Amino acid sequence: MGGTILKTTDGGTTWTPQTSGTIQTLYSVHFVSETTGWVVGSGGTILKTTNGGTTWTAQTSGTTQPLLSVHFVNAAIGWAVGLGGTILKTTNGGTTWTPQTSGTTQLLYSVHFVNAAIGWAVGNSGTILKTTDGGTTWTPQTSGTIQTLYSVHFVSETTGWVVGSGSLILKSNFDTIGIIDALTIIPEEITITNTIAEQPLLKTTVPAHTLKRQRAL
Repeated sequence: MGGTILKTTDGGTTWTPQTSGTIQTLYSVHFVSETTGWVVGSGGTILKTTNGGTTWTAQTSGTTQPLLSVHFVNAAIGWAVGLGGTILKTTNGGTTWTPQTSGTTQLLYSVHFVNAAIGWAVGNSGTILKTTDGGTTWTPQTSGTIQTLYSVHFVSETTGWVVGSGSLILKSNFDTIGIIDALTIIPEEITITNTIAEQPLLKTTVPAHTLKRQRAL
């Protein structure tokens, strides 16, 4: 059922439904504190709470594209990404959202920032984008794969991980030219089913192979 939000206060032993006020499918949630957080979803949906989810308030995203990931670096500055290369940024906690130029039409599944300036977005066809100016400009990086990339997370300005279809995991020490230092081996065989963002059902079998180290030119 659309609009589902669950909350736990005991480490996940029990989960309590919250009232989201929407029937849209929700894809991503991010909190900057115990009280303040956002969720995003289909139809350009963005919801915000300032009381731990007791109430959720709709924000105006300015798009009807499905939004698949949201990330904030503090209570004011955050980004949301989604279908068609959509990237939105807010500097006032979501009161207003401004489109950014991603330079791609690929579906973006995940966004993560380590500070207000440096962040990454990943998506279809091995897409990895990086910004060092808060999203004013986004630069493609060489992932070394054409697999769909579903999530990205960095622990510093250089070290992070990306995961994707076919049990793909990328670990990298990215520098300014986008070097990928290590890729894992895809298992013998895996079946992938994709229904995210209202896309047609996609099912494929990936044969065994090893992805070798790649460097951007």
